[in-house]
Amino acid sequence: MNELIYISDAKDYTNAEEIHIYKNDGSKIGNYKTGIIPGSIAFVR
Repeated sequence: MNELIYISDAKDYTNAEEIHIYKNDGSKIGNYKTGIIPGSIAFVR
């Protein structure tokens, strides 16, 4: 992988989830919204 940290936040289980992306040093790269409670995350090279 690319040595980044991906964290999903389901929030309140009725609104869109967010994925937060961080570097290994803890600095935030960004985030984006997904669907409501997605079942998986796929990493494609």
